[in-house]
Amino acid sequence: MINLKNNYIQDKYLKYAHDVVSGKQVAGKLIKLSCQRYLDLMNDTRYEFRPDKCERVLSFVSKLKHYQGKCAGKQFVLEEWQKWIIYSIFGFYYKDSNERLVKKALLTVGRKNGKSFLIAAMALYMLIADGEPAAQVLNIANNTKQAHLLFEM
Repeated sequence: MINLKNNYIQDKYLKYAHDVVSGKQVAGKLIKLSCQRYLDLMNDTRYEFRPDKCERVLSFVSKLKHYQGKCAGKQFVLEEWQKWIIYSIFGFYYKDSNERLVKKALLTVGRKNGKSFLIAAMALYMLIADGEPAAQVLNIANNTKQAHLLFEM
């Protein structure tokens, strides 16, 4: 279980959420509520935060490269908000179990902000590296073209 008194841990896993909730990081109402829920989960005794699970996903994603556009061939570098999404999805587990709290996630982000690559990277991780035999991963998009883009990535 995460020790929230460790400054490194606080900075790494809590900074973005704290910055959003405090107003230091500009965000809309729904993001603020999501960040507050994230912070509440950190202190909820029913769950535990597993940094090792987050680091495994981050390590996997960091090995991937963009395959098209101006960034083609370059390593995928996550922004803080993208890391926070990974922490939120992959970090929380029911105490004394190996069952992840988050099983479904909806990600809505404005155009050209890297959401498609992030979703494709997480889907690929869940498909081949999450440790679940015969994993099934569903990506749902607004239209066929967007769904095909995710599949290609």
